[in-house]
Amino acid sequence: MRRKMLKIFPDSIYLTIQYLYLNGAFLNLLRPQTFNEKLNWLKINDRTRLHTICADKVLVKEFVSEKIGEQYVIPTYHVIDKCSDLTIEKLSTKPCMVKANHDSGTTFCVDQFNLSENYFNHIKLTLESAMSQNYYWAGREWQYKDIKPKILIEELLESSDQEFLLDYKVFVFNGVAKFIQVDTDKPEFHKINLYDRNWEFVPVQIVYPNDMKLIERPVLLDKMLELSEVLAQPFKFVRIDWYISDNRLFVGEMTFHPSSGMVPFKPKSMNRLFGDCLDIQ
Repeated sequence: MRRKMLKIFPDSIYLTIQYLYLNGAFLNLLRPQTFNEKLNWLKINDRTRLHTICADKVLVKEFVSEKIGEQYVIPTYHVIDKCSDLTIEKLSTKPCMVKANHDSGTTFCVDQFNLSENYFNHIKLTLESAMSQNYYWAGREWQYKDIKPKILIEELLESSDQEFLLDYKVFVFNGVAKFIQVDTDKPEFHKINLYDRNWEFVPVQIVYPNDMKLIERPVLLDKMLELSEVLAQPFKFVRIDWYISDNRLFVGEMTFHPSSGMVPFKPKSMNRLFGDCLDIQ
């Protein structure tokens, strides 16, 4: 699909074409029923300045701090406006995460073991490319349209009892947290499990295969759900991403349209089950 050619189309037509191309199905925006249909409806009909603030990985830290406290915010080392101001010295003093604030997926883990000159050049070139693009055009997610691209360098969260932190993603529908997605073994052997709020496994695959090993209910689950509902209060739907580092909760980011409204559920019936949880009126 040639996105440059499709920029002439209004959002509703573009999303209908994109949905047909990626899913082989018609996107019902008049009477949306499934989760993906409702997410795409929200893209067009639910737009506020607060969505943009919370999609910005820099500004969302202020929102989180005001709503639930700065102790849940990952410490920031640097915020850089231009790639030309990014130096290897800014990354070499301590382990860190390097992110573009205005898109999804432009993220790098940096420590003293992997920060070679080649890796630094790769990071810089990737960020230069990302910062030259407006992420709104990829899936017409309006909240990204007016974010000024920046480079965020923040603390690399670590845990004493595992190599990689688990990534907890709480789905909040109309202010109520109902599901928790857990991402494990990132990035090499990425797996995803889904649980309800009682930590009962939900038999569904989302993008990646299930992790067959036991994932214990986190001790801080109840607090995670409580705080997720506080952060989600202004929104019809939002996914709050969390990390637990040495028995402390940290907000990773806030996501309004997971997989840009193209979540590949297996079985597909889960798409309708999630949709039934969301009232968009």
